[in-house]
Amino acid sequence: MLDEWDPRRGRQGRPWRRLVAQVCPPGSLCEVPACRKPTREIIFGLRPRHPLGPSVDHIVPLEDGGHPTALWNLRPAHYGCNSARANSPRLPQLMPRSSVRLPLTRDDSRIVVVLAGPPGAGKTTAARQSGLEVFDRDDRQWHTERGFQDALRDLGRRSDARAVVIRSAPTSRARARWSALTDATACYVLTTALDECVRRINQRGRPGRHREIAAAATWFERFDTRDGVETFEGWSIDRPQRPSSGVRIPVDGAVRPRSGVRLPVEQ
Repeated sequence: MLDEWDPRRGRQGRPWRRLVAQVCPPGSLCEVPACRKPTREIIFGLRPRHPLGPSVDHIVPLEDGGHPTALWNLRPAHYGCNSARANSPRLPQLMPRSSVRLPLTRDDSRIVVVLAGPPGAGKTTAARQSGLEVFDRDDRQWHTERGFQDALRDLGRRSDARAVVIRSAPTSRARARWSALTDATACYVLTTALDECVRRINQRGRPGRHREIAAAATWFERFDTRDGVETFEGWSIDRPQRPSSGVRIPVDGAVRPRSGVRLPVEQ
C-alpha cells in the first residue's frame, strides 16, 4: 500500500484513503502539539473538511524532506489543526537568541547546568566538553526514567555538585521543572537546525532513528522562549588575572559558556 503513493495525485485516491484509515481510525486523538480545539478527539461523520474531522499530518513536512507515506512520519490530526500547521509560517532554521544573562561569581563552588535541545542537536558532545559530570538519560547506566530522575533529585541536594544535565525540554514549563529538580544554577538551549539534526540522527544509524527524527520535528513545534532561555554557544575559560599592583592574589579559574555565565572549575 505504501508503494502506491503517486506524487502527481498527492493526498488523493484509494491508497491515501486507506492510509488515513490506518493512521487515523475512529477513536483517535489529535496529536498536533498546537491543537487548541475544544476536544482532542477526532470526530468522524462530519461534512468534508470540517475542522474537527479526521486528517493525517506529516510530522516532518514534505518540504523538509519528510517521507510522504512512512508510518513513522504520520500522525492523526484534526483537519483544522493540520491545515493551520500547513499554512503557518515555516520555522526558522535557527531560533532567536535570548538577551537574558545569568551571571555567576568566581566564588561559586556549585554549578549545575541544564542543557536542553532536540534530538541530534549535539547536547551530549557539548556537555562532555565542559569537563563536568554529565547526566544523560541515553547512558546505559540509566535503565529507567524513574531511576534517572531519582539521580537528578539527589544531584539537586548536593552542595558540591558540578554537572551538566541533558534534557530535551522544549517548553518553558519543562525547563523550569528540571531546573527546580536539580537546583540548577543555569539553563541553556542548544538550537541546532532541524535539517542538521536529521542528518546527524541518520549518520548515527541507531535503531529507532525514524522516531528520533519525528521527535526532533515535534521539539521545534513545541519550542518556546517565554522563560528567556539563552542559546548555548560553547564553553570558554576565564584565566586567573594578576592585579596591577604586582601582588598575586589567588583567584580560581572558571569555565563558562561563551554567553557569559561562569562555571567554576577546580585548579
